[in-house]
Amino acid sequence: MPETIDDNRLYPEERALMQAVRRWFRYRTSQNLKHVILASRDWLRAEHQREDERTTRK
Repeated sequence: MPETIDDNRLYPEERALMQAVRRWFRYRTSQNLKHVILASRDWLRAEHQREDERTTRK
């Protein structure tokens, strides 16, 4: 994920995932990998929720 993306335009879950991935690439520890996995799970859950909201509004 390029660092040129404006983090302020992202959903909070996307921002957290990007930060976790950046941290993982800097310091490859099992704790940072765990943060990437948890952040990706949270992002995916939020993405599904947003998709559900979009489809119910139509």
